[in-house]
Amino acid sequence: MRFSTISKQSTLLSLIKKESPELKSLLERISETSKATAKELETLATIHPPLNLKVTHLPRIELAARDSLDKETSKQILNSHGVDLEFNMVSSQLAAMNYAAHLARSLVVVETNPRRKEFLQRTDRKFSELHGLVFKMILTRYQH
Repeated sequence: MRFSTISKQSTLLSLIKKESPELKSLLERISETSKATAKELETLATIHPPLNLKVTHLPRIELAARDSLDKETSKQILNSHGVDLEFNMVSSQLAAMNYAAHLARSLVVVETNPRRKEFLQRTDRKFSELHGLVFKMILTRYQH
């Protein structure tokens, strides 16, 4: 899972550009949630049956598409200012929260270990809630 990537992006964006207090608070919450989730996943990966978190099982073209999307999103954020910057940051987090929730939801179906299954259900709920908060921010702050 890419929880550590979500966390790193949120933290780096806060260092590079100045954002509103509301956005900063939301990005900090996303970052902390992502860090805690990644840490718990690393611990749970060691229980039986163990998981190899380094192997993605994704085709090269999928990895290339993700890399391209990450680079384009970073470029948009770095080249924007003011309201456009905030909107680009929030919309990138909206996509990330949606992806994280759906990935956890999909993995619950195939997970055989009860502890990991419960972790994935909690992860789905946490990132679905964050997705809702990000969506609400978009509706209230950036609607024309």
